[in-house]
Amino acid sequence: MKMMKSLKTLYLLLIVLLSGSLYLQSCKKEAASLSKFEPIEITKLDTLHIFNLLPDSSFSPMGYALYAISGTDTSMIYSNSKWGIRGTQGSGIPPIMTLPHTGGTYRFKVAKIPNYSPISNKIDERKVICTSAEINIPPNSGFNNLVLYAGPDGKYDVKYIPMTAINEPPPVPGKFKVRIVNFGYHLPVMRNTYELPYDFPNSTGKQFPVSLQYADSTAVSGLQQVPYGSTSNYAEVPYGMQQLLLFNQYPDSLKYFNYSGKFNNLTSSFGIAFSMAGAGEIYFSVHPFYTDPSGFFQGIGSNAGNRGSYPFNAGACYSIYVFGNMYNVILDKQYGANTLDDFGKVQVVNANPGQQDLQLTMKPQTGETHQYNSLPFGKYTAPITVPSGNVTCTFTQGGRTLYTYDIKIPRLANYTLYYTADQNNTPQVFQQSNNISTTDYQAPGYAGPGYIEPVKFKVFNLCADAGNMFVTSATVIGGTDTRMTADMGYKSYATESNNTFTAVFDGRVQLQPATFNLRLSTQRPDTLASKKVFSIESKAFFPLKTNPGNYTMAAIGLLNTADEKQKLRLIMIKHTNYTNK
Repeated sequence: MKMMKSLKTLYLLLIVLLSGSLYLQSCKKEAASLSKFEPIEITKLDTLHIFNLLPDSSFSPMGYALYAISGTDTSMIYSNSKWGIRGTQGSGIPPIMTLPHTGGTYRFKVAKIPNYSPISNKIDERKVICTSAEINIPPNSGFNNLVLYAGPDGKYDVKYIPMTAINEPPPVPGKFKVRIVNFGYHLPVMRNTYELPYDFPNSTGKQFPVSLQYADSTAVSGLQQVPYGSTSNYAEVPYGMQQLLLFNQYPDSLKYFNYSGKFNNLTSSFGIAFSMAGAGEIYFSVHPFYTDPSGFFQGIGSNAGNRGSYPFNAGACYSIYVFGNMYNVILDKQYGANTLDDFGKVQVVNANPGQQDLQLTMKPQTGETHQYNSLPFGKYTAPITVPSGNVTCTFTQGGRTLYTYDIKIPRLANYTLYYTADQNNTPQVFQQSNNISTTDYQAPGYAGPGYIEPVKFKVFNLCADAGNMFVTSATVIGGTDTRMTADMGYKSYATESNNTFTAVFDGRVQLQPATFNLRLSTQRPDTLASKKVFSIESKAFFPLKTNPGNYTMAAIGLLNTADEKQKLRLIMIKHTNYTNK
């Protein structure tokens, strides 16, 4: 008996070590910016990822086995029977079936098998709980997915979902395509690995349709309602750093999803999580899961991952996979690199106190010309998609040309242009290249505080006659100031190292700090040293708690003026469409 326990313990250690090794080998690099997209091309070796969404119980005497049948050949390609493991790549990695690149016709059978039973390719037809229809997998099909699930009628089924969009036509220039694969259902909270027994209904639980929405809660056309167990058509959307939010449309639980994995990391976002429940026992839960960075299993109840902001690339097709209460975004295919994605983003800010209102014409060298009949002082346009290359911005007032500015927009660049004037009232434009972060949501650490939604912004001085300035903040209105930035010279940022000041606030409460204050430099030789020249409550920028995303806080206006409309002020320029939900 002791020898059997020792062998089991040794086997368990081998599984854990092999899991870690394969996990490291199988992780995909997260796309960090718009310029680093790598297309998923057709491969010579096709693969089939298997996602088991069938019910699971810690003390069930039975497990599941999946058999692939091609012609007269039958093989067991997946088993989650305790101690009878086949096909797994390790903790959190779904099993993978390798397919010949010549394609083929398959049927799949799912059977109940006793735990601790020997692994066999022979099917006990009495134990079969579902058989798929014939599935034709074309040659050179690339990456594919196979989902074992309970349908809306409660019957078990197998669905084949090609991952690579082979036959999907490309989007029109300047847009991308996105679809939803919806297996959304309610999951109970599993607090940690040691709370046993557990019973997970998985896809036999409450199933729900979903919709895809922009940050302002309007639905993406064509994705207003995607039923459970279905795959939508692709919808076309203008490219850029979009926050697209999934919405659970079940009548008694209307809410946004808070769960996801890293971009392009489907296989480690969903799969098989194992938990050790004492000496000699190991249980496999076959539901989507999340493990926080400390290594502790947090279960479905934790606010895991990124809320849903990804660098969607022009000319690409994406799929959003929804399993349980979690989702992941996958790049299916990139079309027309350097052609369909040959675009950039431009926005314009009126930071010129001498022009309380003006008109703007933005004309790229090809494509549509954009007209703005009114751009008041302190206001800005939304980021506009333009073909890469030369863009001419013409600033006018009452038909009179004030200034013309030419800029060359690189492919996939993101620029903000500040129209302002120097101390001699000579017009000029200052250009800012924006680095858009994909992180708009962060999960808590183990036993840590609740979720946070980071607000990231640069601080920028565009006051021509005020000299050096800095920004302070207070956690309560009228409270004690805390210095946020170093001195900023005219047309300079708050820091010299990376030109970025990052503020992170707790998304559960009203934005902290409560106020931002603009002050003159402490190094001034006159009585104005450290004088507060402007103060604004944070709710003017963020009326609903925090608004995650990328911003620039700009100091604009004049110090030496009697005109209230031209005086110093702080504005916050929003570079993304993120919002709090």
